[in-house]
Amino acid sequence: MRTRPLESAAILGLLLLAVLPPISAQSAPEWESEVSISVPAVTTAGEGVLSRLTVRVVRPGSGKVYFSADPLTQLDTQSAARTAALVACSLLGLNPNEFDFYVSMESDSMVIGGPSAGAAMTVAMVAALANLTLDGSVVMTGMVNPDGTVGPVGGIPAKLTAAAEGGAKLFLIPAGQEVVVENRVIEEPGPFWITRRVVRERVNVTELGMSLGVSVKSVMTIREAVEASTGWRIPLKEVEEVSLDPDVAAVITGWTNAYLAEYDSARREVLLNLSRLPEGPIKEYLKQKVETAKLEAEKAKELDSTGRPYSAASAAFRSAVAIDTARLVLEMALADDPTKPLLSHALELNQSIQKVESSLEATEPESSTSFEALVAAWQRLYDAMEAFEKATDLFKSGDLVSSAEWLVYANWRVRTARSWAGLCLPGGPPPDRSVILSVAATMLYEAESVVGYAASLLQDVGESSALLDHAMDRLALAKEAQQDGRHYAVIGLSAEAIAYSTLAIHGAFQTTDLRRLVDAVSKETLGRLARIMETGVRPVTALSYLEAAEVAREEGDLPSALLLYELSATYANIDVLVSLGEGAELAPPKAAPRPTQPSASPQPTQPAHEETPIWVALTISLASAAAGGAVGFILGRRSHQTDGTLDSAELDQIESCSSP
Repeated sequence: MRTRPLESAAILGLLLLAVLPPISAQSAPEWESEVSISVPAVTTAGEGVLSRLTVRVVRPGSGKVYFSADPLTQLDTQSAARTAALVACSLLGLNPNEFDFYVSMESDSMVIGGPSAGAAMTVAMVAALANLTLDGSVVMTGMVNPDGTVGPVGGIPAKLTAAAEGGAKLFLIPAGQEVVVENRVIEEPGPFWITRRVVRERVNVTELGMSLGVSVKSVMTIREAVEASTGWRIPLKEVEEVSLDPDVAAVITGWTNAYLAEYDSARREVLLNLSRLPEGPIKEYLKQKVETAKLEAEKAKELDSTGRPYSAASAAFRSAVAIDTARLVLEMALADDPTKPLLSHALELNQSIQKVESSLEATEPESSTSFEALVAAWQRLYDAMEAFEKATDLFKSGDLVSSAEWLVYANWRVRTARSWAGLCLPGGPPPDRSVILSVAATMLYEAESVVGYAASLLQDVGESSALLDHAMDRLALAKEAQQDGRHYAVIGLSAEAIAYSTLAIHGAFQTTDLRRLVDAVSKETLGRLARIMETGVRPVTALSYLEAAEVAREEGDLPSALLLYELSATYANIDVLVSLGEGAELAPPKAAPRPTQPSASPQPTQPAHEETPIWVALTISLASAAAGGAVGFILGRRSHQTDGTLDSAELDQIESCSSP
């Protein structure tokens, strides 16, 4: 008997159901954990209220963070959830790509959105990932910063009152906000109307808590908040030995010696020809350059003698850039046409960029050390290309001195890219290509999250920051590099974007003493380094930045120290991701058209009057350079004592070009 088609389909369906597992079993995660906590918020009417925050973490995942809110909240709350997931995984030494995070926030009232639940989200995620029990009598408020510190928030008195009414016994607040200033409306009745005026009052949060029966505790880091909320201290090991590997230190010392040798040669040439110039602004400018170069050279020798190889190389680098700038500007001043030596220098530089670029394209790491070196080389090459483009634009605008400064810096950046690429010392095996692709994708995702978070925070308070602008530029370059398949460049550029965004947040929202902040960040950095060094890996880039941070801290330059600690921690996190990602599979992205390369040479603009004297043109250019701050940028890291505050304008003066 023939079976009808419909019956055949039914029989086939029954057979498939018999051999296949249930759909629910297929989609169920291998592991999941969920926690809920109360978080304080402020309603649109200005009153405190407790919302319910639930965090569910599942594995396997792909690093995605899903956020829902009822009522809807602002974008920076959603950005805070992404940052919270990254920080929680970093603190626990976990790969965020192995998990997915589901965050929901519910409130009975319309609350003001913002990042103030970020720290609580992070604590909840740590609890979920580590299977910890949260103390329901503990309530906290605070932003989460990408480096694991807790940032300031508003509305603390109202939130504390709501927490007390909800039965809280301990209220955690960001360090530095023990006393806050709040606006209070005072009503004064009159014969025919009521006058309302706003007064600003200082509120001692600790005393307010005592009156409400709640203990108030300030926390600097998420690590402290986790301990207060769960009773469990996240292990934090410190590095006993933070010096670079002797073989690496020897290579970097060789860089220092080479830079100083070129400084000596260029200095003799400049001093020999400086007397040919008449007194005036150009000659004074050159004298300042010579003096700056001398001071940096002396500093390099001193640091080298005290066993600080990377810091010594950084000072020697700044010395070489300063004296080489003086040599080029002097050559321009003595030439019949100052544009000719500038154009010649630009042409040679463009050829060097293309040559190093081709070399890096053909280079693959042979060890874990050369992997780090290749990341550093690509990052510095992108710096050189960007500096070359700035020099081109300045030349076209007629600012010859600033153009010369950027060309010299670009030239030395190319040289350091070549030096890092040649750092092929023995080490552990290099990461598999699949791991490199995975780490590049993760770092780019983190950079997008952190830069977006910083941008939303600063936009909320109407702040602008050159640090954030720099981070956005790095992120844009990282995206271009990803499209072009340059994964080592993606890693380095993303790391820089993360560090600068984090610093921008600190500059805009710092409420605690800068020394205390630097101390907290340094401890977190050392903890990350200890974690990776336990695996037998001896980081190169992270330890280099750590050494430079310690030197800056000793000199009292706390803003620069903070930036260098952030860079060290970010590069240590790269090493952690590489260690955790062995065996990961990730398809390489499709190649996209390469970004436009710098033109062969800047095209000069026609002067308004051909008979304009060279001295006048260079003097005008010099004034423009001083006004634009380019001279200070090229000179490198500042060296001065810093008080206990972190001024955003001061932070924006931190240069990214102070190290090789």
